[in-house]
Amino acid sequence: MSETTTLTIRLQVKPIGDKETQNDTYNRLRELNREVFRAANLAMSHLHFLESFENQFLQRDKMLENEISKLTQDKKKANKEKNEQEAIRLAELKHEQNLLRKEAQEKVKIFLEGKSRDNAAYMFLQGEFPSLSSYVQRNIAKMVTDKFKNDWKDIKAGTKSISNFKKDIPVPIDFELLASVRNGKNHTCFTAQDDKIVWEIKPFEMTFEVITGNWRKKKGSSYLEEDKNKESTLQKVMNFEYKVGNSQLQLKDDKLYLLLVCKVPKKEYTLDPDIAIGVDLGIRTPACVACNDGIAKISIGSAQDFNRVRQRFYEHRKRLQKNLKQTVVGGQGREKALKALEKLKASERNFVRTYNHNLSKKIVEFALKHRASNIKMELLEGYGRDENGSIEQGKFVLRYWSYYELQSMIQQKADESGIKVWKIDPYHTSQRCHVCKQKGERNAAIFVCTNPECKEKDREQNADHNAAINIAQSENIVTKKEDCYYHKRKEKQKKDKKDSETPEK
Repeated sequence: MSETTTLTIRLQVKPIGDKETQNDTYNRLRELNREVFRAANLAMSHLHFLESFENQFLQRDKMLENEISKLTQDKKKANKEKNEQEAIRLAELKHEQNLLRKEAQEKVKIFLEGKSRDNAAYMFLQGEFPSLSSYVQRNIAKMVTDKFKNDWKDIKAGTKSISNFKKDIPVPIDFELLASVRNGKNHTCFTAQDDKIVWEIKPFEMTFEVITGNWRKKKGSSYLEEDKNKESTLQKVMNFEYKVGNSQLQLKDDKLYLLLVCKVPKKEYTLDPDIAIGVDLGIRTPACVACNDGIAKISIGSAQDFNRVRQRFYEHRKRLQKNLKQTVVGGQGREKALKALEKLKASERNFVRTYNHNLSKKIVEFALKHRASNIKMELLEGYGRDENGSIEQGKFVLRYWSYYELQSMIQQKADESGIKVWKIDPYHTSQRCHVCKQKGERNAAIFVCTNPECKEKDREQNADHNAAINIAQSENIVTKKEDCYYHKRKEKQKKDKKDSETPEK
């Protein structure tokens, strides 16, 4: 059986019918969305209450256990008369501990209604939200339980607050409402009608048009390539080339989206274990990529792209902020201006996300073209942030730029292609010559090796390409920033600066 990978495509869908039918569909979906929103947050609160309730018993039990252990040790050292007193106290403590454990089991059993602890969220949803289908209940319970298990340790330590799901939380959709096997025959709820794709949910008597874009009319437009891929993927679902997984329906900004999960056969590539590529991320050039042989290299993106977009966002933001200053708090027009500002933030965030998708795609394509089995990147955790977590000036061109997001996208696309991704220590990757590994001189975009024995001596090199080759050749693999000499050195510099600023007593 061939391996598969998961692919999620976001398809905008629109109810089919007259205005009254469309409004009725939207109202029913909004009501369902509200129920899912309430169910997820209440189930999360229920799990936290249950855990806190059990912890109260566990803390008391731990105190008793410590006291019993102490008495047991003291008993060996004490005289006969004191031994008798401590034996009585020891028996009392053990009896109290047994009663406590029995009480805890009984009370927790009441909360769980005799069911398994792992099903606590599902049992809660069954009792509190009977209107939701069992499929929706199971998916919400799994999502909430997984989130709870991931967060509880940090919440208990006080470093994180209880997670709160947003109102636009997607609604789980049973895969049988998309594509399934019935009576031994393949069945799909997607059909082609009058040059459009229709999605019909018969149990709910809802019919939607799937909006995939007008790429047929504008084949030359590169920005519509994604829509072309969406329709191609959907056609393969309709032809049962791709299987459908647990998908979701999301109502966001009065628009309806189907988050369709497809199980796509994994492509097999012939990769060379000795070939690795390095990825240098920066401001001047978003991504410089190079092979470890130092020959194949490429620059992806440019500062001009960012500067043009940044200027557009900056001017728009400045106009909106000026309008806000001219209105008093709660005054006429303020609410409209705030909404426009939030919309601008979302637009900038969407641009960055789309740009990151394109960059990561081109980086992985470069790796496949050169049969690289490894992609190496610098560990940039915490990069561009000061000690307060704020963005340092000059570190990012756009306010919502995220190197972590870009690296995560590269990781995801590389996994789909069978390429391994490694993080390396960023110390001096841009200040050493990739040939002799000696420190040279870097002036903005130019790097010059000053080693008289190096064949690259005094020859101007592209500084970012040189850094990318160093990253590709590096064997300093790290998993967390505490392991990096680069970050250790930064922390030491911060500490020395703080100590120097502290007045002597």
